[in-house]
Amino acid sequence: MKILIVEDDTTLASLIRTFMHAKGYETCVAGTGEEALQIIPAEKPDLVLLDIMMPGIDGRQVLAELRRTSQTPVLFITALGQQEDIFAGNAIFNLQFVIFNRLLPPDLRGDPAPAEARG
Repeated sequence: MKILIVEDDTTLASLIRTFMHAKGYETCVAGTGEEALQIIPAEKPDLVLLDIMMPGIDGRQVLAELRRTSQTPVLFITALGQQEDIFAGNAIFNLQFVIFNRLLPPDLRGDPAPAEARG
């Protein structure tokens, strides 16, 4: 199975790629929506892990363009976590799964250390 990881945060993309390789999946990475739209027809991934918030063409736009020609499964990766964001995504794209990067440890999300940890 080939998985396309579309994520502008290189640290998070690398983490996901390492995890997927360890599980035996083949991966390719796109750092922008534009790059993803070029890679998808060439690589024909079986699954796309797609960041929503990216500069330029964002994840919503990538998914809308992908849906014109393909029904490849897509999982959104996002820091958005408000209930209205989830409902809006579901209404537009009939989403079934969303991965929240806030579930990752703070050091992998790029969050600053808590004040007590900084001493």
